Amino acid sequence: MKKILLILLVLPFLFTSCTKDDDDDDQNQNQNNDITVSQKQEAFVMLTTATWCGYCGSWGIPTFDGAFEGKNGIDAERVNGCALHYSSSDPMYLAMAQTMKDHFQIGGPPNLWIEFDNTYNLQPSGWESA
Repeated sequence: MKKILLILLVLPFLFTSCTKDDDDDDQNQNQNNDITVSQKQEAFVMLTTATWCGYCGSWGIPTFDGAFEGKNGIDAERVNGCALHYSSSDPMYLAMAQTMKDHFQIGGPPNLWIEFDNTYNLQPSGWESA
C-alpha cells in the first residue's frame, strides 16, 4: 500500500516537471537569427600621463578628453582609450599601466599612441588631426 501511495504522489510531479514549452524556444531562436553586427573602424587611444606632468594638464589631458567629448569634428562614439598613469610617484599609479607602457614601448608623458602609432607625440594639433 505504501508503494502505491508513493507512486501516486510521485507521478504528478514527474508529468509536470518534464513538460517543455516549445513556443518559448521558437521565439528565442528567431530572436537570435535577427542579430546584425555592423563593421566599423574605431580608434584606440593610449595616453601616458601623470598628475605631476605640467604638459599633461595644460594640453595633454584636455586634448585627450576632447576626443571623447567629440570636439573639433571627432566622432566620439568611435573613440576608445585609456590614460596610463605608470609613474610610481603618481597617486593614480597602476602597475598594469607600467606593464602596458613597457610592452608597447611608449615614451614619457604626455605621449599619445593611436592604433599603436606614435607619430602624433607631443603635438596637440597632431592629436586632434589623428
